[in-house]
Amino acid sequence: MAKGKSRKAAKREDGSREEEGEMKERSKERIGNEGKEYDDGGSKPQPPVARKQQRSTRNVRGRGREGGGRGRMPVHYVVLPALLFGGVAIVVYFGEMWWAGPGVNKPLPLPRAVSETWRNDSVYLTRLWGTYRSNVYFGIRPRVPRSLLAGIMWYSNDGSGRMEIRHSCQHGDDLRQYGWIRHDGTSYGQQRIVDHEMMLETEFLTMANTSLGETWSARIRGKPLSQRPILTSLIVYLFNEGKGEMAYRTSGGQRSLEEVYGHTPEFRQFRLYLPRKTVADDAHHSYLAARVASPTHLDSFFKSVMVVEEGPRTWPPLPSLPGEITPDDGGPLKPNLVAYQVTTTVPFELDIVMETGLFSTVMSVSGERLSSALEKKEKNFDLRFEDTFHLKEKGFNESEIDCARAAFSNLIGGISYFFGQSKVISRDLDEPVDYWPAELYTGVPSRSFFPRGFLWDEGFHQLLVAHWDTSITKDVLAHWLDLINSEGWIPREQILGHEARSKVPPEFIVQHNENANPPTFFLTMETLLSRMESEGRVDM
Repeated sequence: MAKGKSRKAAKREDGSREEEGEMKERSKERIGNEGKEYDDGGSKPQPPVARKQQRSTRNVRGRGREGGGRGRMPVHYVVLPALLFGGVAIVVYFGEMWWAGPGVNKPLPLPRAVSETWRNDSVYLTRLWGTYRSNVYFGIRPRVPRSLLAGIMWYSNDGSGRMEIRHSCQHGDDLRQYGWIRHDGTSYGQQRIVDHEMMLETEFLTMANTSLGETWSARIRGKPLSQRPILTSLIVYLFNEGKGEMAYRTSGGQRSLEEVYGHTPEFRQFRLYLPRKTVADDAHHSYLAARVASPTHLDSFFKSVMVVEEGPRTWPPLPSLPGEITPDDGGPLKPNLVAYQVTTTVPFELDIVMETGLFSTVMSVSGERLSSALEKKEKNFDLRFEDTFHLKEKGFNESEIDCARAAFSNLIGGISYFFGQSKVISRDLDEPVDYWPAELYTGVPSRSFFPRGFLWDEGFHQLLVAHWDTSITKDVLAHWLDLINSEGWIPREQILGHEARSKVPPEFIVQHNENANPPTFFLTMETLLSRMESEGRVDM
């Protein structure tokens, strides 16, 4: 067996030698031919590598011409540039992410829904001023960042020495009732506040909102709920959050405030005055002019600066506003807060008028004209409420309809305006960061506990508001959509501005981008689209 293998191996070795000899002969013959071509004046012999590439190219071209196949580029010509390009893209992307930081506080890079064109629209301007400070019992402001804030506060002078000032809506105030009984969301509101032995009614009316000028009027009326005399102090104030100047004029021995006036970048001129005061003949008047850091806790500030003054013989000592409060540095006073206080027996009635812009272009309303305008607004509201919801037609009685009007009015009357920056955080951050400065026009779930915007609550709120005024709903939606960040997230709870933040414990202020709310705005959008379809409209 071993011997057979040796013979076979020998044969294979002989065959290999013969093949090797033939290859050498062919190689010599090829070299000779190439030398001959060169000697005859032909081209210089090419290196082996160049000849190999030439044959490869000739073969590819030949196959293309003959139709037997298509020319193919080497794979590495495609793969390597693709890998290079992809690598550069990845480096640029992550480098940009590293440089720009997490997207939790970056706005979505799209045009804003609330544009300058929108702001100049006549419908938008009709809601420029309103009761947009739902956190206080009665507060008025424009939908302008860092602007003018007006409001009232009151307390009972019962001789006990306690000053339980009512200003910010507080469950601890133990009021028997407070809330809107009529509010149209635009230009009219009527509120009733029952505070133990006194009922306070506040009414609000806007008369003109144009590019030239705006005006609004308010009526504050106190009514007794008991037979014994009630002594009450009412404070009306105006605070400027932003730039501008403020001054005032007094009368009556320099104790009674007649008007506050000045200018701001947004409204040019402004003037707030009290043209009608139906108070007791022996009413006590005082005022305050000061500069304060923010509008939060104004009631505590007023209480801290009060001075005790003597009133009429039968009245107890009266805490009163001190007049001008000079700055600590002794420099000239540049007030951003001016307030008027009247202490009187109940009943009483005051009209407040605010004018901005070019005063000559607007007509202020007070006295009998205001009474007539408010009466007309009340009747129109009741008619519109029935035309919208058809409760009387459905068989509800007057008491039930009154309840429904109040429920709806508190919903739409709670719509407020906020401006500020949320505090947000993500798992990519060690510390909270500020969201971008933003405006928000939205309803609130509760004036006392939650006077701020909540994402999923607002989707439900607007289901009802859309039946009343679709322009308000679209306005609210636009403001919320402008809060979407580059990750597609909206902070579920909007705590914007000093007043909103003052009502939230510090541990609940920061919003985490892993917390979200159900997308209830789709319900609102579906309602809007259904109404448009039923009305044959195609525009939003």
